[in-house]
Amino acid sequence: MTVGEKIQYYRKKIGLSQEELGQKILVSRQTISLWEMDKTLPTIDNLLLLKEIFGVSVDDILSNAEPVEEGKDEPREAYMFQYTKDDLFEVFKQLRTPFIKRAIRSTLACAVLFIFLVAIEAPDLLIGFLLGYLMISIITQITGYRAYKKAWLPTENIFSKNTYSYSIYDQHFMLSIIRNEETTRTQKVYFDDIKKVESLKNHIILNISDQIFIIKKEILVENSVFFSLGERKCENNDDKKPTDRL
Repeated sequence: MTVGEKIQYYRKKIGLSQEELGQKILVSRQTISLWEMDKTLPTIDNLLLLKEIFGVSVDDILSNAEPVEEGKDEPREAYMFQYTKDDLFEVFKQLRTPFIKRAIRSTLACAVLFIFLVAIEAPDLLIGFLLGYLMISIITQITGYRAYKKAWLPTENIFSKNTYSYSIYDQHFMLSIIRNEETTRTQKVYFDDIKKVESLKNHIILNISDQIFIIKKEILVENSVFFSLGERKCENNDDKKPTDRL
């Protein structure tokens, strides 16, 4: 199969027209048509966008091999997740933690430095400068947190209205997002692409670039791959930590 035939195959598989695909990656319908006729090839940036939209790897698009039909192999595990406000609030609390930690560290550092400057009887101008910096830092942290909280609300509404179907295979999982009994999006995620795994009380958060995937622990089977994935990621992170932490 040529690259153009692959693009056409994956485009039709997720139910997009040439024009709709072009709108998603900001190119014209004619450009998509030229790709599918093998008259031109997508750039690296466009290949990365196609990878995300089609839910496949770049190698899947560029290789001459026939596409592998997921339906031919039974998934190892399959789950359907719906999220309540309590679910999403637990995730939000975890995601906001870096904002709170930065604010505490910044405030403590300024407080210690202020006490030190007073103890050595530093010039009033220097102390005033430090206090000004402290006020600006606090205002910046509060503004950043409020902006993040405001941006989270639309995300929370989207999560609560959808049903998320996960089918887990040996090297990846397939995510289908369903709204009103209609699949609106399908995405293929390779386990090796997952950069960070956070285990909360009731959920596991998978981080891939700017995307998060929320897994509900209570629904998982005892030996779920998501549990072992979290343990493997934690072990890898421990290996990277320096032995001398002084």
